[in-house]
Amino acid sequence: MILKEVQDFDSLEFKQSLNIYKSSFPPNETRPTENVIRMLNEDRDYHLFVALDSKIVVGMSLLYIFRSLNIAFLDYIAVAPNHQRMGVGKNLFRFMLQWCSIQHYSLIGLL
Repeated sequence: MILKEVQDFDSLEFKQSLNIYKSSFPPNETRPTENVIRMLNEDRDYHLFVALDSKIVVGMSLLYIFRSLNIAFLDYIAVAPNHQRMGVGKNLFRFMLQWCSIQHYSLIGLL
């Protein structure tokens, strides 16, 4: 499994991650896809991470950094149904923790 940040918003990985996002949450509990795309393109503090299995996105997460507070907020995390209960979400979460540590953000907040 490969864990990484996606920065190419025209990539197949990005499209696959949006599909997981849209299919994993009720519409009233998500941001419109256009808003997510805009935030990722325009806000350097919004990040998309994915878990890949054989070059296919099987998990995704959206993380927002509050630089002035030195914390990160886990906005969404989801795993494709056929990859649930296999540690994908746990590995993706741990990857984000490590990424935050490397970036010098001391905490991930969950709501």
